[in-house]
Amino acid sequence: MPKVTMEFDLPEEKEEFNLAYKGIDYSVALVRVHNELLRPHRKHGYGEPILDDENAYAIIERLEEKFFSILEDEEVSLY
Repeated sequence: MPKVTMEFDLPEEKEEFNLAYKGIDYSVALVRVHNELLRPHRKHGYGEPILDDENAYAIIERLEEKFFSILEDEEVSLY
């Protein structure tokens, strides 16, 4: 099985190191954003009248489309 080694010149590349090191945390956060903020409009609703009407659903649906468009542009996926 191939192995990959990443090297960083610290402290100059501390920010790059932190981004690489926390990658899984960013991935988990994106999944939560989708599942908790965007997906409920298609499943079971939000349980809040202001979010559970047709106008809100249309806005949320558009935001979800934009969310996936951004992920596609950056060549990342949730799963």
